[in-house]
Amino acid sequence: MRTSIYNGNNFYVYLITDLNPIGTERYYIGSATRKELSEKNINPEEDTYYGSSTIKHFRALQNSNSPQLERIIIKTFSSKNECRLMEEHLIKSHNAVRSSSFYNISLPNSKFIGTSETAFKGAQTKRDDVDALGFNGLQRSGQKSGYT
Repeated sequence: MRTSIYNGNNFYVYLITDLNPIGTERYYIGSATRKELSEKNINPEEDTYYGSSTIKHFRALQNSNSPQLERIIIKTFSSKNECRLMEEHLIKSHNAVRSSSFYNISLPNSKFIGTSETAFKGAQTKRDDVDALGFNGLQRSGQKSGYT
């Protein structure tokens, strides 16, 4: 078991800069909200997590701990939800998904943010998704699980 004297905010938003080639730097905004951060009381500066990008070139750099990648911690949080919301805010405010200067290809999955607003929107979507038989998404889910 790992022992740490660190006793702080374990979830964090980070920025990775791909430094090569100089003059054409690219960036990646991400967050680390893994359960083990709080369970093992890991200091974000000591964490080795470098993201979950699906872009092959960038993923290869992440997996090899390439020295051309520089990671800085933007902000730490005690709440997973606050952390995810900040990540989403930064990605949107920098238009990172559409910018060629960023490796980000999508916003964080809102299913994992878990705010009451996203839960409400999800329920509304299921309610409004009516099939040819007249059943909505909530009713179809109930049928699958044996509820009528």
